[in-house]
Amino acid sequence: MGKQLIFYMDKQDEERFLNYIYNMNYHVYDLNGQSIARLPERYLFFLNKELSPNFVYKNNKINQLASKGIEFSRTTINEDSRTIIRGRLWISTFDNSLNGLDDYNDYNLMIKYIKRMLKKQSIMGKGKRQIYYISESLKRLVEDGYIFR
Repeated sequence: MGKQLIFYMDKQDEERFLNYIYNMNYHVYDLNGQSIARLPERYLFFLNKELSPNFVYKNNKINQLASKGIEFSRTTINEDSRTIIRGRLWISTFDNSLNGLDDYNDYNLMIKYIKRMLKKQSIMGKGKRQIYYISESLKRLVEDGYIFR
């Protein structure tokens, strides 16, 4: 259980978003719990303000439901299949004692930033029109034959 915002964010907008969260004093962790300065090609990361967070692990990976923090999944582009796979920002609501009011406030600030940065657009997805926040460059890829997933 949790709250999420789905988006399609290109690398330039992702860089702007990461600068924003760094300015909020957040750190980025891979799912092994290692702090990272630059995002590698992997797509899933965990955001936390603590330098040494007390993550809960399951199968040697951060258990997102049981750990304090915000999950950031990046948008990925598959050139071979010409698909653009959505990203998301997610916070657990499974245990209200886990993420406090400050975490939810920060999550909401991040959501507002993404909504200001990306354009709200209607696209076809799963057989029906859906509304997402999309970087302009990715919308142009769809005009060139790419498909949102």
